[in-house]
Amino acid sequence: MPESCSSVLLTLGALSVPEAAQKVSTRTIFFTVCLFGAMVYWCFNAILVSFLTVNLLVLPINSLPELAAKSSYQLLLLKGDAFADFFSDSTNDVVRKIFDADIKGSPDAFLTDNR
Repeated sequence: MPESCSSVLLTLGALSVPEAAQKVSTRTIFFTVCLFGAMVYWCFNAILVSFLTVNLLVLPINSLPELAAKSSYQLLLLKGDAFADFFSDSTNDVVRKIFDADIKGSPDAFLTDNR
């Protein structure tokens, strides 16, 4: 940004050269065009930087059916927690499938609260 500021100021400084246009209207139009060009350049740089620095977060699991389909993840629950009761007492087919496949057969699926 400093190089763009200096180029605009040097261009505007050229207006004081004796060969430059002497009318105020010409100077005003020239100044407006230079300022508009600088603003377009600064906005373009700002937008480019903001798009290139955005971190795109892709979640590996978005729903319970996806969790049931992926066998590489292990669901961990606190023993006696409401979530543990939800999975063990559920009548939903997907939740029951997750409980039977991942939680029921694995003793490591239940954690204890060590506060």
